[in-house]
Amino acid sequence: QALECHRELGDGVAEGDTRRWLSRLHWFQGHNAEAERFAAEAVVQLERLSPGRELAMAYSNRAQLRMLASDLEGAVDWGGRAIALAESLGENEIVVHALNNVGAARFEAGHSDGPEKLERSLAMARAAGYEEHVARAYCNLTSIAVKLKQHAESEQVTAEGIAYCTEND
Repeated sequence: QALECHRELGDGVAEGDTRRWLSRLHWFQGHNAEAERFAAEAVVQLERLSPGRELAMAYSNRAQLRMLASDLEGAVDWGGRAIALAESLGENEIVVHALNNVGAARFEAGHSDGPEKLERSLAMARAAGYEEHVARAYCNLTSIAVKLKQHAESEQVTAEGIAYCTEND
């Protein structure tokens, strides 16, 4: 309904951002094809307009979907676009989100800078009080360490993540 309202009002930015949110909501429900479709539509819609925070977040959403689908090159590409635009706009929270996606993808691919990027995202999120991004960074650090059979690291970061999430409800 929101998408239709924004379309009727001619608010292209809100329409694009709503498509991004629909992408995220479809992913939560396990509807990956719909999530990908709305993500692509959001980028197309927002690229027609002046670059803004909504476009940077749409890029980061594409990076997140690619990272979650183990398309590591796609995650790095979309994440790089998101980081560049977000940094130019001074959008720290979007930088944190995109850096998390890129770091997770690079970590999973075995690149030494992957954990560093994830740790940087985590540190920036903690410093800014972005609780959801902190939790997501811990989740990605843990799950990838487990995938890579880095058991000591996964135990340590899992304990830190659980403590943080418990403390912050």
